[in-house]
Amino acid sequence: MSGRTNLAALAKSSTQQIHHSLRMYGEIRLTSDHYQNRWASQFAAVELHAIWERYAEKRLIAALNHNAAHFLERNEVKGVKRVSLGLASYIVRGGRKFFDFKDSSDLISMGDRLLSTRYNPFRELTTEQKQYINCLATIRNRIVHRSDAAHESYRKFLQRTLYRMKFVPEPDEFLNAIDRRDESPARGEPRVISFAVVMIEAIELTAQPDPF
Repeated sequence: MSGRTNLAALAKSSTQQIHHSLRMYGEIRLTSDHYQNRWASQFAAVELHAIWERYAEKRLIAALNHNAAHFLERNEVKGVKRVSLGLASYIVRGGRKFFDFKDSSDLISMGDRLLSTRYNPFRELTTEQKQYINCLATIRNRIVHRSDAAHESYRKFLQRTLYRMKFVPEPDEFLNAIDRRDESPARGEPRVISFAVVMIEAIELTAQPDPF
């Protein structure tokens, strides 16, 4: 069918953006002092989250464009078999000018409503991938908003999941510190690298051809 989104190209573009962000962070680490490195790790984390958000939006738009049967039936739309990319974009954004979701559970729920549980690509995410994605979103909110609520969410997340820290450092120190956990996706590298590794895996997993 003509006009279908090239999912392989979407995945390649998104992962290339991640690699570019990591190269920039790596170059700063080679030439800067400790405090600049910590600042750069925060910038990289925010950028990684933005790349994931943009990828998730485009992936949902593509899936709805490829097969809108569930959406059309659920909304009792008659006489239409396909949703254009433009209309799919409007639907995925909920009529807003931007796409937004709170965490991986929210993203999966959106996919279920639009595509059904059977054809939602984000249902392929592993438990570990969802935890890292949610952790990155929490870190991003702490960096960007700096509110008491964002700080409390950040502190509790790092205490209760994945890292189980007793003392939670500021995001810049946390992200730039070496991840020495045996189960780390990037053991021996700064923690921000672990999020990038998981993000690439999640993109490649959810960008598989739609089964229709």
